Amino acid sequence: LQNNIPLLKEDQRRARLLAQGLKEVKGISLMDEIPPSNMVYLNLDPEFSLDAVQMKAKLKEQGILGGIEGERQLRLVTHLWITDKDIEDVIERVKEITA
Repeated sequence: LQNNIPLLKEDQRRARLLAQGLKEVKGISLMDEIPPSNMVYLNLDPEFSLDAVQMKAKLKEQGILGGIEGERQLRLVTHLWITDKDIEDVIERVKEITA
């Protein structure tokens, strides 16, 4: 962990990029438009057809791992092995799932 502390700023930057891309997706709102850490919390709007369990399964089919925080809330986390390209891919996959 001590060796990766300088890299946390990159994780947080990528979390902000992820949040920026996801805030425009219909059916999803964010707990924080500017995440205070490397975690992005997605709220699935009531009119969105999937709940958190179903959305997590759809994301996993695309190779995206997330955590369930509530019936209609997911958590996505950026970390050392996540690249800017990965962030772009996640945004695109989420757009495809919600289309």
